[in-house]
Amino acid sequence: MALGACKGGVEAGNGNAASACAPSYGAGWAVATGNSTASGISAVAAGAHGDVGFAGAVVQDRDATGALLWNDAVSATRIVPIADGGFYIAGDAVGDAGLFAPSVMRLDGNGGTVWSQTVGPIADFGQSFLAADPAGGVWILGTQVMTPSDPGFNNPGLFGVFLARLDPNGNLMWSEMLGELGMNYARGIAVGPSGAAFVAL
Repeated sequence: MALGACKGGVEAGNGNAASACAPSYGAGWAVATGNSTASGISAVAAGAHGDVGFAGAVVQDRDATGALLWNDAVSATRIVPIADGGFYIAGDAVGDAGLFAPSVMRLDGNGGTVWSQTVGPIADFGQSFLAADPAGGVWILGTQVMTPSDPGFNNPGLFGVFLARLDPNGNLMWSEMLGELGMNYARGIAVGPSGAAFVAL
């Protein structure tokens, strides 16, 4: 099932019965997630202008009534709003030997790509987390399978946590590995009004 809005008992554009859609309550609306992760929704975020963004097999923006504003045929695992009406999204860039690195893309209010950036070394990264900062930049936090010989990794463990900050133009401001000895996983990140970042490991 394609990503779409469920209204009036039928999925918009597909004619599928509402039973195949996500639950809808009161006079609201819902978005169909499909029957597999390939067609489902990975993340959702309230936009800066009363809209809502969805990330998954595609990236969509919908207004307060559920009407589609734009659709971008790019897959993503995370989405966060930007004050100018756009979104940051995160996914994975494929490198050598089938390994990955986290990638970040900035979309404008019409779904157009402002820039796309691969962050960190190509390695076996796990799911990444994003947080926009008050200056318009973005922080990215991810889990990486590492060994003590990996460049820039000062705290050897089976998993390392990668933290990076990009400015509003997509330039890497800095990056570092976090965590202590042992099993380290990225679990979430938030940025406060002062621009300070808080991470959960």
